[in-house]
Amino acid sequence: MDKRTFRALGAGIITGALIMFAFTYFTAQNDEATASEPKETEGTIILTQEEFDSLNTQLKEWENRAIELSKSQNTATDNTESETASMTRFILSVESGMTFPEISEKLAEYDIIPSSEAFNDYLMDNQLTDQIQIGTYDLHSSLSIEEIASILTK
Repeated sequence: MDKRTFRALGAGIITGALIMFAFTYFTAQNDEATASEPKETEGTIILTQEEFDSLNTQLKEWENRAIELSKSQNTATDNTESETASMTRFILSVESGMTFPEISEKLAEYDIIPSSEAFNDYLMDNQLTDQIQIGTYDLHSSLSIEEIASILTK
């Protein structure tokens, strides 16, 4: 080997070393820059502290709303129970010879139906006036006129 070959070999080694140094130096800086930034992966969201605090505040507001709705629903349930408790119950005894207007008057008197006229009209419109059966019936104010007529004509 002569002198030129050694010089070329030395220049090649130095050039290769410089290229490798430059490559590692510049790529290491890029890695350090991206390492300080959080990495976003699929299914994750990166939030700032302000966004996080805002979402926490909204979450607490929604929880408070849910509690209020739950309380109002419990109040509504209590009201329904009190309405059920105020339901009127009446034992109607239909005897031989009673007319349908007499029956409707008794039902209206004990607040089982809103008006005797409406009950009479329903019975006449549906031709049920002659189909009322003799017997004892347990009726309450939550029944509709149609349901009461059905019970009495079975």
